[in-house]
Amino acid sequence: MPILALQALTFARSHWKLIGIAALAIFAGTQTLRLAWTQTALEKLTAKIAVMAAITNETDKKWRATESTWKVKTAQIVKDKDNEIQAIDAERDAALAKLRNRPRRPAPGTAQSPANGEAASGCTGARLFGDDAEFLIREAARADTIRVALKSCYAQYDMISEAP
Repeated sequence: MPILALQALTFARSHWKLIGIAALAIFAGTQTLRLAWTQTALEKLTAKIAVMAAITNETDKKWRATESTWKVKTAQIVKDKDNEIQAIDAERDAALAKLRNRPRRPAPGTAQSPANGEAASGCTGARLFGDDAEFLIREAARADTIRVALKSCYAQYDMISEAP
């Protein structure tokens, strides 16, 4: 019987070794499958990222070209605005230079002061005093400058809002 027990013990030991080897084989197979699935998923994600990067690059190129066009158009709009403002300023300065010969407003109550409404008769501005005419010319020039700046803003807004 001792031989039979020894044979049984040897068989049991070899069985446990076989079971352990089988368990290791199953574990290694499972890990190999998980690695393969993970690599496949990673390859799919890498492909998606490459497609997204290509789309992003194309979109970036498109918008950079649009931005470049906007910069050129905006520079032209600003140049036109500055030219118009310079023309307004020159017109204002010329009008102010003409006013040097106009009489100044006399102090109230002096003999030189006109009767109420006499200076504005006809509403042509021909008899306005120099101070009043200068104020009105400067205000008109300021209003024209604001109008030109607003027109420039509208032009830039329209340019951008018409973008694809």
